[in-house]
Amino acid sequence: RSSGNVTDERLVVQTGASKLAFSEAVRGFDGPMGAHARAGDRTLLFVYFSGHSDGKHLQLGDELLPFKEVRDLVASSPATLKVLVVDSCQSGGLTGIKGIVPTPDVDVWLRGQTTASGMVIVTASSVGEVAQESVELGGSYFTHHLLWGLRGAADFDQDQRVTLGEAYRYAYRATVDGTWHTLAGRQHPTIELMLD
Repeated sequence: RSSGNVTDERLVVQTGASKLAFSEAVRGFDGPMGAHARAGDRTLLFVYFSGHSDGKHLQLGDELLPFKEVRDLVASSPATLKVLVVDSCQSGGLTGIKGIVPTPDVDVWLRGQTTASGMVIVTASSVGEVAQESVELGGSYFTHHLLWGLRGAADFDQDQRVTLGEAYRYAYRATVDGTWHTLAGRQHPTIELMLD
């Protein structure tokens, strides 16, 4: 709630949600998003999940929600831009990123471009990796660094705005650097861009 100036009527927070509750929460925004779309307005659906996964499913209590269903659920939203962020072990299965391949810096959209539409998936770890937590940070390496970046640390160009590209780049580097000394080894966030 402290990032993005999101009002309470535009925010749903769930803990210990079932598959049905999770799906209904995401679909609950379809009506308002659709109305805004018909009016020609641009909309953003931002879904953040922190919990457990087995590399193929989100674990919601005793239930398993297949990654394909998660992707389809978010993709079916009438929002102009859909962003799915998943902080869980083996969450890279959502993006299909296997192993570590060096890539250039990611720019999700160019400065001044306000017409980005489609879907972006960001995960805390690649396929086969655990999503690590830190006692010193008081939680997840990835979420800590993502939030720190969104609060200003990722404003690389000093324009007082943090783009998704800047936030991801910051969280990626800080997560990899912050986990080099752990027993599990370096953790590598992933990103998949499906933008029009």
